[in-house]
Parts: sequence; structure tokens; C-alpha cells
Amino acid sequence: MGKQSTRWFRSGPLDVEILRSGVLLSAHENRHIFGGLDDIDAPIDARGIALTTQGDLVVRAAGVNVLARLASTIAGQLLTSGGIGGTPVYSWSHLLDNYPDDDHSGNGLESIDTVGENVVANEALFMESDGKYWKADADAVGTMPVKVLAMEDILADAAGLLLHEGYYRDESWAWVLGSGEANLLFAHTTPGELVQFANKPVGSGDQVQVVGYVVTAKVIYFDPSLEIVEVA
Repeated sequence: MGKQSTRWFRSGPLDVEILRSGVLLSAHENRHIFGGLDDIDAPIDARGIALTTQGDLVVRAAGVNVLARLASTIAGQLLTSGGIGGTPVYSWSHLLDNYPDDDHSGNGLESIDTVGENVVANEALFMESDGKYWKADADAVGTMPVKVLAMEDILADAAGLLLHEGYYRDESWAWVLGSGEANLLFAHTTPGELVQFANKPVGSGDQVQVVGYVVTAKVIYFDPSLEIVEVA
């Protein structure tokens, strides 16, 4: 450390000046106050931005290097980005992207949770008695109903991103867009897979569960019903 000493003075707002390595710290501070060589362009003190209510936020305003107050609003509203150059806004709704661009991407109600076996992105999962998610199989009631969709590859006993409801894209899919019930998606008798209405389970004892519908050849809306019908 450099040499440090104190010097008393009584002509300024401070009673003590500290010299470190031969540099007055007060002189260093003066470089950063408004008008100094390295001044801060707007006050950081909340009073300087008029944050009058608990919950107010600070945002960059339209002017260059200007900070402004974003007033708090009604409890329960969401803060949504205004995009590049826009101001964030509070609203009651959150718009979902119904045409995700990237493979294995989506949006909706998501969580990070643990699976009981190796799963790959786009596989439908049910919850086992161990509290972990496993591949759903419409062959038997014990491996149903579908609860979530894996949004990424996840190793056994590891946690990963799961979709409870919402839009999801997978480039390996080749769904056929039809009319009405033809677009419905069902759990399949092949563990983890989904099928359209034309190929829904029909074997005795199979579990028939609607889990969503086709949006495009690559995109689905995942919305698993908890109502299951067993094939006689």
C-alpha cells in the first residue's frame, strides 16, 4: 500500500483530508461530481429522480443519459419490456409467442424439476410416486397422465426445464394441420411420444388423454387435460 497521511484544514466542508500515494482523495472525488472531469451524468440519489413511492423503479428515459422514475402500479400486474428504445410498461397480460423460432424453444408456464430417467426434448412425462417425472406411456394407468413436456434433454436424476402449458417448437416434428379434432394431440403407447387424433391409442386398457393441439408442422400448443378415458 502507498503511504497514507492526514492533513487538517478548516476552509472546506470536510475537517480532514487524506493523502494516499501522494494524491488527495478529495481531489479524486471531485472528478466524479457533476461538472467534474469524470462526472456522473445523473444523480443516483433516489431523491434526485423523485422516487416518491416504495416500489418505484429507475429506467433510462428518452433523453441521452437521463434517468427517470417508473411509477409502481397495481399489485399483480406484470412488467413488460418495451423493446430496444422503448419504455417498460405494466400490464395485466403476458403475450405468448405462438410461433417460436428456435428448435426446442417455447414459452408458457415452465418450471425446473427433476426427472427419474434420461429424457430428450419434446418427450411427454408423468409424475411417479418418487416425485420425479418419467416418460408417460398410454399403455397403462400407472404411467399416466401426462403432466409436462421436456423442453430440453435431461439426464436421469437431474433437473431440467419442463413445460406445463404453452407453445413449443421441435424441428423433428412433421405434424399435419387439419380441421377440428384432427389437430388434437394425444399421449402415445410409445413412452414419451405424442400422436395426432388419427393415431390415438385404441387398444384395450389404453389410456386416452388429450395433451394439446397442432399449430404448425413444427409447433404445438401443449395443454394436457387431466381427464382420461380408458379403452374397453
